[in-house]
Amino acid sequence: MQDLLLTRLLRCQTETLLTKVGPLSLLFSKFLPGVSLLSVAMAGITRMPVPLFLLLDGIGALLFVGIAMTFGWMFQDEITGAFSRLVAYGLWGLLLPLPCSHSTLRRNGFSASYLSAASA
Repeated sequence: MQDLLLTRLLRCQTETLLTKVGPLSLLFSKFLPGVSLLSVAMAGITRMPVPLFLLLDGIGALLFVGIAMTFGWMFQDEITGAFSRLVAYGLWGLLLPLPCSHSTLRRNGFSASYLSAASA
């Protein structure tokens, strides 16, 4: 039941985004979780021309990957330093972040049963 409500909410949000912004919403749909998947269907429902869809979706994908790569390049020294510290701790470096991530997930409202159901 909860998944159905979430799907309807995502569909309404995607439909609103597509009608307000138009085809250019495909440029930013990759940045919104769930919207990217539904934007393909919504583009088909609104009968967007295939070449326009491919162009805008490709530019959106390049933006998404380009921004991630830019941040990786900008913070490469910090990321490398953090990983080298984890490697220096060996097995403890691998296991130490686990309780922190678990408590962060719990604090943000994700229970263990939800996580196991989502991965199944």
